Amino acid sequence: MHQHFVPISIAIAFALGCAATSVLTIPPAHAQSPARWEYLCIDNPWLKRDELHKKLNEAGAQGWELQTAHAFQHAELFCLKRPARSGAPAGATP
Repeated sequence: MHQHFVPISIAIAFALGCAATSVLTIPPAHAQSPARWEYLCIDNPWLKRDELHKKLNEAGAQGWELQTAHAFQHAELFCLKRPARSGAPAGATP
């Protein structure tokens, strides 16, 4: 009797799994319009740290998010982005 229990259990589990997949379907994802972004780059050749922090915090308060920072020999460049607002001019500054 025990020898037949395991194959029968596997067959029942398989049948239930097949039945569940026919009932529980995941709807296909619908493509949304692509996200549009505004970009802002702040270069820092002469700003002191406190001034830079203030400028970045002001940008953050306006919805800008830091994406990348690059350090060069005599300057730093901070690039930020935020979702584009309708009617916002290109190159908007904080």
